[in-house]
Amino acid sequence: MLDNKHGRLTFKTNAEGYRLVFKPDHPRATNGNHGYVYEHILIAETALGKYIPIKHPVHHQDENNSNNQNSNLVICESHKYHMLLHARMRVLKAGYDPNLYKICTNCKIAKMKMYFTFKISSHDNLDPSCVQCNALVHKLKKLNKRIK
Repeated sequence: MLDNKHGRLTFKTNAEGYRLVFKPDHPRATNGNHGYVYEHILIAETALGKYIPIKHPVHHQDENNSNNQNSNLVICESHKYHMLLHARMRVLKAGYDPNLYKICTNCKIAKMKMYFTFKISSHDNLDPSCVQCNALVHKLKKLNKRIK
């Protein structure tokens, strides 16, 4: 469907499967977006009754980028919280309890959270890599320094 005033498509879908709506007057319709806004943002804003600041991402619970039903959308307080939701979903999909387990970014194994060190800057306050992988990385760095 064309927007007669601007001669552009009213709706389009990007490579990641997100639907976009042509709304050139919307605060998120920057030059980089060429006047388009993510449909899930517009739907969440309609439910909320106001614009959502850019620092508040909108999460798809089922991780289907084209499912923009109200019941599937969660307005997140921050990017950090949004990443926490994704990390917890990965643990659930692996068949573990996300309150007790975390998946190491290096070895990709679900391990109990006690095997991760504290890291304040992380979305869950734990290092993304387990203690065992961190020790191995440290040994490899030491070995590389000796070789050079």
